[in-house]
Amino acid sequence: MYIKQGYAVIAYLLGLFYLNHIMLYLSPLEDPDDHDTLLRTEREKDEYKGFQRKITEFEFWKSIFAATFAAAIGSFFESTDIEIYWPLLMCYFIMMTLFLCRVKIEHMVRYNYIPFEIGKEKYSKEQSDGV
Repeated sequence: MYIKQGYAVIAYLLGLFYLNHIMLYLSPLEDPDDHDTLLRTEREKDEYKGFQRKITEFEFWKSIFAATFAAAIGSFFESTDIEIYWPLLMCYFIMMTLFLCRVKIEHMVRYNYIPFEIGKEKYSKEQSDGV
């Protein structure tokens, strides 16, 4: 796409697909907004399973690779090169990214979950062995 200086629509759709899958990867399996419950926590008979994602890492990479491959194949055909004013698509994509990131961060703060290991408390073996 960069070499041919075209196919802005394909690049835009591929970017939206990436953005959607990143948001799915950062989302918990059981969304508190859907069930009116807090995220899965340790209950009396239920084992704590940690943060479970809507899509697994394997599914994430598999779909990203498939979409990239499909976009690359689509860029070989002149019929998929639709004439469009590309700065408009770029501005719209940036606005969508900022909006979705803000919504996702607000959701993480509201329900107190972090899908990364950054900033989480780490326990040593000595702390867990001693009662």
